[in-house]
Amino acid sequence: MTRRCSPKTVVAIPFYLAILIGTVGVGSLYAGEEVIILGKGKTQALEEWDKPVHFGTGIWSVVDDAGDQAIKLRTESSSFALEKSITVDLRQTPYLEWEWQVTVPPAGGNFSSPDTDDQAAQLLVVFPKAFFERRKVISYIWDPTAPQGTIGAAAGPIYLNVKAIVVESGAGRIGKWVKEKRNVAEDFRALFGEIPERAVAVRMQINSQHTKSVAEVFWRTIRFTAE
Repeated sequence: MTRRCSPKTVVAIPFYLAILIGTVGVGSLYAGEEVIILGKGKTQALEEWDKPVHFGTGIWSVVDDAGDQAIKLRTESSSFALEKSITVDLRQTPYLEWEWQVTVPPAGGNFSSPDTDDQAAQLLVVFPKAFFERRKVISYIWDPTAPQGTIGAAAGPIYLNVKAIVVESGAGRIGKWVKEKRNVAEDFRALFGEIPERAVAVRMQINSQHTKSVAEVFWRTIRFTAE
């Protein structure tokens, strides 16, 4: 059963994230049964991604993976992300699938405290907003400690409304490729009480600056699907 965090439990979303999300552009509207965000040809595809370093030094590379390619993100007491603006019609492709492999979780990371709020893997989905509305964001995370299914309101500037969902927890699947699938439209409805029409950006993020540790993750695919 999903466990909801207490009102004091938050996920720290730094101010730099607020700036990026607050100014996210509007891309072409993608429709159909599948929208590939990250797939084959990753070296070329990554040219379309913003690569912000938020704290310290961010390290990323395209590596071989059993004849395919994967994106490697690694931090040492730092925070780094790959972010892409893309408008997806969630009425046609409400499901989000991705493959990730955490190899080094940040030691002592736990999203229930701002002092330890580090994860090797976060996948954020950003939604459009009206002029006077707070921008809504869902953050799917692999947390070193917080139980799977935990939901928490994320800290941030007053004009952001970010919710986090722990989809993987602990070290039981460390070093293994894990395929996730979420109904983003249903998650949005459950979290915000509305039915979304579009997603306007995605972000792969890794951070270990709070625990002053090392973290490492590999990403293989990200896509929206009809079912």
